[in-house]
Amino acid sequence: MTQKKTPYGKLKTARLEIKYYGPFGVQVNEALRKYLPTSFLYDYSSRSSIFLNGKPVQLNEQIKSPVFIEVFLGETEPAEGKPTIIWENDEIAVVFKPSQLATQPTRFLAEPSLKLFLSSMISDSCHIPSRLDYGVSGLILISKVPKRHKFVHDLYAKKIIKKFYLFQSSNMPHWSYFFLNRAIVRDNLHPVLRTVGSTQGAETLFINLKKKTQDVYSFVARPYTGKTHQIRVHAKYVKVPILGDPFYGELDHSEIKLCCFCLEFPYAGSWLRVFIPKELSPPWVDIEWLEYYQQLWAF
Repeated sequence: MTQKKTPYGKLKTARLEIKYYGPFGVQVNEALRKYLPTSFLYDYSSRSSIFLNGKPVQLNEQIKSPVFIEVFLGETEPAEGKPTIIWENDEIAVVFKPSQLATQPTRFLAEPSLKLFLSSMISDSCHIPSRLDYGVSGLILISKVPKRHKFVHDLYAKKIIKKFYLFQSSNMPHWSYFFLNRAIVRDNLHPVLRTVGSTQGAETLFINLKKKTQDVYSFVARPYTGKTHQIRVHAKYVKVPILGDPFYGELDHSEIKLCCFCLEFPYAGSWLRVFIPKELSPPWVDIEWLEYYQQLWAF
């Protein structure tokens, strides 16, 4: 990922997400010293914002318990380009969301989002029934006109649409396939994070592609439900934490290696399967290999 220049020095992104577990009793600026250039702390502009668990704060506010810190460093373009319409007709469209782009407008409204881009590319009436996390890239099916909002919403809500995600981990498990049905619940240690619960409620099928690239292994995840952080939490639970995941995985990569590379859904009497074009797929995604070996994962 190319580093961007900001008024505060070189950072990989103009938005930071930090899970902070202590020490407590310190001010926000003290907690941020190891994450941000010192110049940021002396040049905190009016275009920047800091949130603790969704609440805007100042640099001198004390941190008294575990918090989720979001830092927005002003208006920027997405690090990996703008959204692209992959397939469309007059009613619906499949859109590619790049990494480092929020799906919906955030609390810091100057930050770009997929919704804002689609409002200018299509219209304000377009509807996004699902979301991809900020750092995750991939395909999303949207409705372009109000008469199709319920149809597209139901494809997601009723578990009809098939979503296929590629991710990478440094672990190689013994299993070839692993179906997990465990609820996603709030983590008692942190108000924003999620963990696996003791009951059923979130379903994910993991497929071990047995594909190794420089000590990194590739997997496909097919979620049947759409809970917050579902794939990331479930991947950690089945011992294949996702590379680059700042919350549940391994941090020794500059981006989270998780991408929704394929969607399959019924429309106009047939099933459509849409892939990310090679020219848009992240460098670590071998889309030609995935298309050729569809029998391994396209259930």
